[in-house]
Amino acid sequence: MRQNKGFVHILIILLVLAVSGAIVFFVTRNERLAKAASPIPLGNLTVNPTSGFNGGSFTLTATGVEGANGVQVDNVRYYLLNPQLAVGNNWGKADWCANSNYTQPAAPTYDDLNNNCGTFTYDISESSNPGNNYQIVWDKNTHSSGSTPYSRALTATNIPAGTYTVGLRVQDVNGNVNGGASQLKVTISDGSTPTPPPTPMPTPTPAPGLGLSFSTTYFGLKMAAGGVGKKAIYLTSTGATRFSLYAPTSSLGITFSPSEGSIAPGETIPIYVKAGAGQPFGIYKGKVYAASSLTNAQTDTGVSDSITIEPATYDSDVDGFTNAAENVMGVDPNYSCRTPFGINAWPPDLNGDGTVTYAESQLVFQAYANKNYNARYDMDGNGVISAQDAQKVHSYIGKTCQ
Repeated sequence: MRQNKGFVHILIILLVLAVSGAIVFFVTRNERLAKAASPIPLGNLTVNPTSGFNGGSFTLTATGVEGANGVQVDNVRYYLLNPQLAVGNNWGKADWCANSNYTQPAAPTYDDLNNNCGTFTYDISESSNPGNNYQIVWDKNTHSSGSTPYSRALTATNIPAGTYTVGLRVQDVNGNVNGGASQLKVTISDGSTPTPPPTPMPTPTPAPGLGLSFSTTYFGLKMAAGGVGKKAIYLTSTGATRFSLYAPTSSLGITFSPSEGSIAPGETIPIYVKAGAGQPFGIYKGKVYAASSLTNAQTDTGVSDSITIEPATYDSDVDGFTNAAENVMGVDPNYSCRTPFGINAWPPDLNGDGTVTYAESQLVFQAYANKNYNARYDMDGNGVISAQDAQKVHSYIGKTCQ
């Protein structure tokens, strides 16, 4: 009888151990599956300002940061994507390389990384402080939200002038990482004193007998090669019935649209500036010349101006969208919000009412999901509506532009 009782006790102990083991197995399994199915962490990057000098100061912050399934966030990291760094920079190895089989040398070159990694990134620094939206300051003494200095300082030695993609990584306590919660373009100059904008000239008096007058509303026009400068010259007929326009001196591929045509006396029409796709970068200065049906000679209108052709990667209006992308979307790359004539120039504001809404974000998400290309939704101008385009518009929800 005592032997039976001992046997029963052993069976009970074994049963308890089996049940406990099963519970541990299923809890661990479910946690593992839940983690695998968890959405990636979220976060929107903000940079202020988005253009400045080497050795200047950029404040990086992250809003809307969440871990997968709302778990606690461990930290956020700010990084540069494929930055072409200066010769002799002290950045060393890239933090992440798309080719996991590639062993980086101690001091890899940009060309070496680009050829062997394809996509690579350098962390600027990290922050674990949600109290100030994970703020860090990227400057000549780059540091985290604490006091730890970083060697990846914003100096001309480290970073040549150009436009860079700054990204945001969010990592939660479960190890989930979002490698690109959001990204923004940051334009860095070489630290020289910027050239002041040209002083507008008064509207010239039409030459006797010309019968045409011009506004001077395209002073300081900037655009990318292959683009259209939507700052218009307004041409008014003071008696002419036809017009022909001549490009500024040494304009090479710069043309006007329309460059000639009919015009009724008293009529005012907009004339846009265009640059050829192969137009060399630089500043083109000169005067606009015109002829009308009232004169046979080429006539100097007196409108002296400059047109700057910038690389497609530049962001002339510093609104976070490149000139090339804005040319694709059909918005004005010279204005960050609206043109003086009330035309919408803010890429994420799809309906032009000055505020980005959830509905506008959904339009881009639906175009991405349905693979329906719409150039107006192509936020990076690469010819494809991607998840990044949708995320870009989503990051502006609730923001306004006056």
